[in-house]
Amino acid sequence: MIEFIGRLHPLIVHLPIGFILFGVLLQVIDRKKAAYNNIIALAYLAAGVIALVACLTGYLLYRTEGFTYAKVMGHLWWAVATALLCFVIYAGISNKVKALAKVPNGIYGILVVLFVSITGHLGGNLTHGEDYLTEPLPASVKKILGKDLKGKEMAIKVNDSNWKETQVYPALIQPIFSNKCYSCHGERDQKGELALHTQEAIVKGGENGAVLEPMNLGKSKLYQYLILPKEDEKHMPPKDKTQLTKEEISLVEAWIAHGASFEKTVGEMKVSKDVLLPFFPKEEDNLPKEAPKNASKEKIERLKQAGFFVENVSENTTFLSVSAINSPGLTLEDLNTVLEVPNHIVYLNLSNTKINDSCMLVLAKLPNLTELDLRNTAITGKGIDTLKVCRNLQKINLSGTAFKKENFDLLTGFSNLKKVILYSTIFSDKKGTETVGKTTFEYGNYDLPFMVTDTIVY
Repeated sequence: MIEFIGRLHPLIVHLPIGFILFGVLLQVIDRKKAAYNNIIALAYLAAGVIALVACLTGYLLYRTEGFTYAKVMGHLWWAVATALLCFVIYAGISNKVKALAKVPNGIYGILVVLFVSITGHLGGNLTHGEDYLTEPLPASVKKILGKDLKGKEMAIKVNDSNWKETQVYPALIQPIFSNKCYSCHGERDQKGELALHTQEAIVKGGENGAVLEPMNLGKSKLYQYLILPKEDEKHMPPKDKTQLTKEEISLVEAWIAHGASFEKTVGEMKVSKDVLLPFFPKEEDNLPKEAPKNASKEKIERLKQAGFFVENVSENTTFLSVSAINSPGLTLEDLNTVLEVPNHIVYLNLSNTKINDSCMLVLAKLPNLTELDLRNTAITGKGIDTLKVCRNLQKINLSGTAFKKENFDLLTGFSNLKKVILYSTIFSDKKGTETVGKTTFEYGNYDLPFMVTDTIVY
C-alpha cells in the first residue's frame, strides 16, 4: 500500500504547480488594483497544503523505488521549501502576519516561480536523467552548453589483432552498461534495488531476485528486458532513454549464452568473431583521399526518414557512415535513398535487412564505398561483380548470407578488395582464411584450444 501511495506522486505533484501558476497569473493581472488578494491567498494556501501531500508521496516513492538519498536530496528539500513559501505568501497576502504583508506581491511571485522551477528541474532530472534535455542536441551545441558527454562514455575496445585475447566483460559488456544503464542502475541510483556497476551487484540482482542466469537467456532478465517492445513497462532502458543498438544487444546475448564470465577472454568463452566485427575500429587511412563537400541537411534527413542511421566517420571528414541496423524492414526502394549522397558514403551497413541481389546496381553507384556489411541478408552473390566499379571497396561482410559457391569467382579481380568474410555460409567445410590474389577470405570455423573447463557440466 505504501508503494502504491508513493507512485501517486507524479499525479499529485502537478496540482500545487497549477495553483501556484494560477496565483502568479492573478498577481500579474491584479498588480495595480489588489482586488483579488483573497482569491490569490486561497490559491497559495491550497498550493501549500497539496504541496505537503506531494512531499509525503515523494518521500514514500524515494523509500520504495530504490533511489539514493544523495540523488533525491535536492529535489526533496526544494519541494519542502516551496510548500513553506506558499504558506508564507498566504500569510502575507491575506494580512495574517503584518510583517509579511509589507513584502511586495511581485517579490513573492518571483520567489515562488524560482522555487517551483528549481524543484521541477531537479525532479525532471530524477525521472529522465540529467541529460534529458541536452541528449538530442547536436554535439556542437552540447559543447557550447558544457554538456559534451563523450568524455564520460566508456569505449568498447577490440580490434582485429587482439580480439581473441580481449576480456569480454571489462572490454565489451561493462562499457555498454556504463553508457546505457548506469544512470538508473549505477553507484548513485539503484532503481528496483538493481545496480550494474560492479560484478557483485550484477550477480546479486534486484528487488525481484537474480537478473543473470549464465548460459540461460530465457531466465536472464538482464537480457529479456532488453528485447521487450519499447512500449512494455519492463523494457530496458526506458523508451525515453538512449537505447542499446542491436549490435550491443547481440554482445550481451553472446556474453550470457557463453557463461557470463567476468574474467574470461573472447577465445576462452568461444564468442564468435562475427559478433565483434561491428566494434572493430575504422581505419581512416583507408578512406578515399578526396572528400566531398558537406552533404545538405535536407538530404541527410531524407536518409534518416528512409530508416538509416547517419553519422560522420569522424569530426575531420565529410565522409559518412550509414547503417540500417535498426531498420530490418529496409527494402530496395528505401535503399535508393543512399543515392542522395553517393559520394559521401564510405561505410554502409545493410545487415539483417530484406535486401537481395537486386541491390548491387544501386551499390555500384557509390564510388567511395569502402566497407560493405551484408550480413544475414538474402544475398546469393549474383551480380556482385558489378561492384568492381567501386574502386575504393576494401571489405565485404557476407556472413550468414545465402551466398552460392558458383558465385565465388565473381569476388576476384577487384581493384582494392582486401577482405571478404564468409562465416556461417555454404563454405562451412572450410576453416580459417584463404588468400586469392589481393583478397583474403575468412571462413571462421576456427579450432580453439581444448580447455579443462570444457568438461565441466553446469
